[in-house]
Formats: sequence, C-alpha cells, structure tokens
Amino acid sequence: MINIILKKGAEGGEVSLSAGRYSAGDGNQWNLSATTGGTLADKGWIRFSAEQKSLGETNRSLPDLRNPQEPRYGQINQKQGDPRVVQTSATINAAVPVTDTAELYGYANLSRRQADAAATWRTAYTSGTTLLTPLYPQGFSPNQASVGEDVSSVLGVRGRNDGWRWDLSANYGQNEFSLDVTNSVNLSLGANSPTSFYAGKLTNIQTVLNADASREIELPGLQNPATLSVGAEYRRDQYRIGAGEFNSYTGSGAQGFAGFQPSNSGDFQRHSKALYAGLEAEFTPALSASAAIRYENFSDFGAVTSGKLSGRYQAAPWLTLRAAASNGFRAPSLAQQNYTISTTNLITINGTSQLVDTGTFGVATAAAKALGAQPLEPEKSRNYSLGAVLQPLKTLSVSIDAYQIDIDHRILYSGNLVLPANLQAVLANQG
Repeated sequence: MINIILKKGAEGGEVSLSAGRYSAGDGNQWNLSATTGGTLADKGWIRFSAEQKSLGETNRSLPDLRNPQEPRYGQINQKQGDPRVVQTSATINAAVPVTDTAELYGYANLSRRQADAAATWRTAYTSGTTLLTPLYPQGFSPNQASVGEDVSSVLGVRGRNDGWRWDLSANYGQNEFSLDVTNSVNLSLGANSPTSFYAGKLTNIQTVLNADASREIELPGLQNPATLSVGAEYRRDQYRIGAGEFNSYTGSGAQGFAGFQPSNSGDFQRHSKALYAGLEAEFTPALSASAAIRYENFSDFGAVTSGKLSGRYQAAPWLTLRAAASNGFRAPSLAQQNYTISTTNLITINGTSQLVDTGTFGVATAAAKALGAQPLEPEKSRNYSLGAVLQPLKTLSVSIDAYQIDIDHRILYSGNLVLPANLQAVLANQG
C-alpha cells in the first residue's frame, strides 16, 4: 500500500531543482519539479504538478580476472550498481462544490519510467578461444531497456447529510511494463541474429468502486458518542501477458532475457464484492476500543469474513497499554496465479554446450499440473499484538511492542526442479 499526499487549494506555487552525484564520480542525478494552482468555478480549485528526474548509472564492479585469454581480461566488464533511469510524471488534483453540503473531487496521475539495466557479462569465448558469437568478439553485456507506464485516477463526490459523512468514488489504475533487450544476440540464429529484441509486455489493471459513510452515534452507558463506519466495494482485476517478437524467444532466445512466448501470453481477470463496518468507542477517559469486520466474495476464491479488535488503556499519565487481535485474508494475485515464461538456455554440460529448456509456470498451466501443482489457496493469517508506550519525561517517549503473526498457505516460488527423462516426456505430451 502506498499513501499519496496531494497538495490542495488554488493558492501558491513552487519550482524546485536539485542535483547531485556520488563521491565515486558516477550516479549523476537531477530532479526538477513544479506545482501551481487556480480557481475552478466559483469556490472550487485545481492544481497541476509535474516532475522530471534523471538518475545516472553506478558501477562498483571489479576487474575481470577469470580467464587470461579473454580479450578484455583485467578490465571492468560486469556492471554492478544502479541502472540509468529517466522518469516523467504529471498530476492533476481538483475539487468543486456541487451543493452546500457536497463536493465533486478527483485526481489523475500519469507517469513514465525508462530504465536501462545491464544483464550478466557474456565472455567472448565458450572454451579455449572458441567465440561464443562472431557478433561480439570482445564479449558483451545485454541491456534490459524497460518502459513502465502508470495511470491512476479517482473521481468521486463526498459530503455531509443528516449527521452522516459519506464518500462515493470510482478508482482506476493501470501499469504497463514493456521490455526490449538490446546489445544482445540469439545464439540459435548464429551470425544472422538481430542484436535488439522486443521481449513482451506485462499489464496490470484495477478498477474499484467504493461507497463509504460514517457518523457518531449515542450508545447507552457511554459519556461520549461512538463512531460508526460502514462501506461497500466492488473491485475488478485484470492481468495480461503479451508475447514478444519471434526472434526474442525462438531457439535459445535473446541473451539477457528471452521473450514471452505466445504460449505464455494470456488475458486474466476476476472481480470481488465486499461489505465492511467498524465501531470505535471511548468507554472511559482512559479506556477506548474499536472493532471492524469485512465480508468479501471473490469470483475465483469464494466468500470470506475477517475482523479486528483493538483496545487502548491509559494506566497512568506516563503509561499507555495497547492490544489488538485480527484475522486476515489475501487472495493470490492474478500474476501469482498466471505468470509464465519459458526459455531455452545454452548450458555447458560435461564439457559440451547444450540447449536446455527452462521455465516458470503458473499453477494452472499443463506443465505445472504435470509436475503435481495444485491451485493456489488464499493466504490466511492471525495477528496478535501487545504493547506499551512510556513517557517518563516530556522529551522522552519509549514504545515496546510484541506481536505474533501466523500465516497459512503462504505463497512462494517452488525450488528449481531438474526433470528426469520420463517426466520430460509427460510434459512434452502436455504440450
């Protein structure tokens, strides 16, 4: 979760410029940002912000002393450090009253990030003085040139009526990550191989509709009103894998990152509906507590209910105790369920170079099922915490907390599997 604090109001503007570099003489960086605002209709406002940043690459690698026969023996070949990054972003944030008790609001953010990251250095020779490829007689380091584009937007209306504070909103977010591999080669294509490849694209989209409301209510036996909050949510998730160009994945694939194959590509989606409520109350000036419950129904994992209880007790002016207990639920993301990539790597086995098929397979693929994979289950957790805040002096505060988190069905990558011949035949039959 990322909390973004947006500047509000029509007044004021700012321009900022910063620059720097590392003491090693690399990593040149600069950042230019600006913001301004204006009025919208009679009592509304709108703000515009933009930012451009550039981060230069760094390299802390040492000279390559592995093989004296290499043309670049003793030189710095590998890149170990930060990649080169250029990022541009723009934001619009606005609000305008529509009645005396309600306002229309919204914001939109666009961001584009370009990065160049070096893959592992490929030596010139495979053995002795046999060239790996005639295209790079000195050796080479493939470059992963990625472009990430983000879009996030919110449009809503909020207000107060009959003691209720309410908020209706629609949220849309999209992230696209595309990858080109440059300064590379597909060894299976020999001297005719291209040196640049389009490897494919990953796309995440999320659409959320929310309705939230809260108010203070009188409860018997309480001196102060309690706060009741209720809400409903609809969410739609989409995940896409786009295949790369043919030369990026055929044979051994592009060095540095073999492209996504058509068999890896797909368009996946799901939706969920949720209802939730919360109650906060102060029983005495020293004791307060809260409770929350959430019911959610996923199109692929069914229904689940989770909740939380928490309390706070001020035992003395200098000592406050707090405790909480909750259970959680996290459905596997569409990427965790479906991300799949297959590559063929050139590996030296018993002194000879051989093409070896490798891959990461989503649990729903035929290959994963042949290996015994089962559908992913939601992660379920139980959380307990107990803590204290001590303030023996006005200028000194000490927090002490103990917690325990138990997670069932935690989702992790499997280990690397080396397949025997009979299982390879099963996978071949599965396609």
